[in-house]
Amino acid sequence: MNIHLHAWTSLKQSFPIRKSEWTLSLIGMIGLWLVFSVNSDLFASSDAYSGLARWASQPVWAWMCFSVGVGRVVVLAINGAYWRSPHWRALFAFLSCFVWYQLAVGLAQNIGIGTVLGLAVLATDVFNFRQAFLEAAASEGLRNGDRKRLRADT
Repeated sequence: MNIHLHAWTSLKQSFPIRKSEWTLSLIGMIGLWLVFSVNSDLFASSDAYSGLARWASQPVWAWMCFSVGVGRVVVLAINGAYWRSPHWRALFAFLSCFVWYQLAVGLAQNIGIGTVLGLAVLATDVFNFRQAFLEAAASEGLRNGDRKRLRADT
């Protein structure tokens, strides 16, 4: 019971700093999976999605959003409850950035709400990636002096 109490307490402590990551995983990626899965003819129904369709089919987009979203939720849960995993958080933030970028670019031909929101979410996940990357570097003991030393060694 102590382990579960510790996990819950740790998760509650880490949530405030990670709330944008949780939101973009659950509402963003998993929400997109639902949209792409439930509306099976979405890409065929509007030319607005032709940019996305050039990259991949609608089922591929659905699968990609689901995989990134669920993977990121699992990593965030482990990160918050048990042990810190900034490397994994950085990886999933990067994958999310890739999806958000493709969505923003794919919808850019029809400048509208999707483009604006896609860019806003992309900017938020770029910040999340940077934060996780810096935490990963710090966990490896890399600081400015270490980076200079690493460059000199190569």
